[in-house]
Amino acid sequence: MAKNSVVKVSAKQGMVSWMETLAEAAKDVLATEVGAGGNYLSIDDGRLKYQGLEFPGNKVDVVVLDAVFANAYYDKPYKPGEPGSPVCYAFAWREDLLVPHEQCAKAQHPQCKGCLKNAYKSAANGKGKACANTRRLLLLTPDMLTNLSEAQPLIFKVSPTNLQSWAGYAQQLAAIFKRPPYGVVTNLAVVPDPSNKYHINFTKLANIDDGAIGSALVALQTQTREAGLLVTPYPDVDETPEPAPVKKTAKKYSK
Repeated sequence: MAKNSVVKVSAKQGMVSWMETLAEAAKDVLATEVGAGGNYLSIDDGRLKYQGLEFPGNKVDVVVLDAVFANAYYDKPYKPGEPGSPVCYAFAWREDLLVPHEQCAKAQHPQCKGCLKNAYKSAANGKGKACANTRRLLLLTPDMLTNLSEAQPLIFKVSPTNLQSWAGYAQQLAAIFKRPPYGVVTNLAVVPDPSNKYHINFTKLANIDDGAIGSALVALQTQTREAGLLVTPYPDVDETPEPAPVKKTAKKYSK
């Protein structure tokens, strides 16, 4: 009588197989579950969120694949629950190249430099700028590095009050560590700030020294730029509909 054969799997093989199974299952979830708000990492009331769910500890580890300058001018005050698009906006990888996007509804000036809406004290409160100067970052999570061909980058906006935090971090990486942002793993954390609603901390965690991964990151950055992932135009500004005419009803007279 033949003995039952037993397949021996090493702990390492088992872990690799399990991770591959998890990755495949995750793809099915992404294809099945349609989230709200697109592939954006956002901050809502000081809480770091993705698809409406908060991150534990209000922080996440990422690789910053790319970054663009993004300006946006709204001609109407913000109202909670009423999303709208800016009438003038611009994207560029260099600040001096910022010009109104060809699809914006009402360009305010031929270029952002010199625009009155982009001047200090032009805001309604007389302090900041009427045009919001922000940065859009394209993020990867560290687990995406194992299969960049299947990666789904996240888009994250750095608010005007946190621009110096990002710029200072990027400059530190370049000047001291001789690396671009995609050459390291970064911890992105949102902390309370008494002078503003929140503050974003960027902290270097580890270098990415694998040459194959580095080359793949450079290629992915090129692909996402060609696809315009960080410079997708805003939806068209909806025209305010005319109020519906009030129907006049015939007066009823008592007999």
